[in-house]
Amino acid sequence: LLLSRHPADVAELVNVLDRPELRTKTFRAVRPDDGPRVLRLVSSDARKEIVQALPVEHVRQIVEELDSDDAADLLGSVPKERAQAVLEGLPGALSARIQQLLRYPADTAGGLMQSEYAAVLEGATVEEAIEIVRSLAEAVRDIHNVFVVDHRFHLLGILPLSRLILARAGETVDAVMEREVISVTVDTDQEEVAQLMHEKRYLALPV
Repeated sequence: LLLSRHPADVAELVNVLDRPELRTKTFRAVRPDDGPRVLRLVSSDARKEIVQALPVEHVRQIVEELDSDDAADLLGSVPKERAQAVLEGLPGALSARIQQLLRYPADTAGGLMQSEYAAVLEGATVEEAIEIVRSLAEAVRDIHNVFVVDHRFHLLGILPLSRLILARAGETVDAVMEREVISVTVDTDQEEVAQLMHEKRYLALPV
């Protein structure tokens, strides 16, 4: 029955089960590909119980399938010793990104941000930018904006994906990007971030 259900339905079931062992047993029964999606949708209490009960190698496999912000949330919910055991077996670059996010309080922009993003250097053409977005499709699942940066990775402008697609191939990103960039710092409180995104109707906000 569980194999035929949508991950959201499985997560809802896990949330209403009142015994930790049943929650874990239910989670173990889902398809491996659905595991990360289910874990993102369950309550924080259920997530903590499941991660505590699973073998470290299983948790590690799940973490590798998650975006960096979701992975940091997951490991931030378990004791530091267990989180460290998971991190030690991850590829170095991924482990470093997650550890960086774990340093920020969970209720700040730094604790909420995702370290995967699409960026192009100033002066790049629209055609080049589109190729970069294509090459990042698997690593960055939800690309709403392309960030235009200088050689020191200072943010110069934002290029919404819809505008990039409609621009002429030979134009430079400098000519079509939005130069008035609204951003927040890593220590900005999550309430301020939420309010800003609501007011500006943003889907994503640079940190």
